[in-house]
Amino acid sequence: MIRREAGDVILSATWLDAVTGFDGEGRTLRIPEANVTALELKKISWWRTGAVVLGGALVTVLGFDLLGTGTEGSGGGGGGVNPL
Repeated sequence: MIRREAGDVILSATWLDAVTGFDGEGRTLRIPEANVTALELKKISWWRTGAVVLGGALVTVLGFDLLGTGTEGSGGGGGGVNPL
């Protein structure tokens, strides 16, 4: 959450990563507005994340299909013909 209050910028986030090395989880900071030169807000795109996961699953399935690996020959012993 980002808001302005009495000439300050109030930042509350699950994770903060600052150029000065002040990192932290679950922090709330009050910074004078004059000291803020840039502000970047990153959010997770659920659509983009879903597309990446679906694409990764599809590539994995196609990769196994092209390499010919799967359940046909991967089982342990039993029922096969013994070589001479």
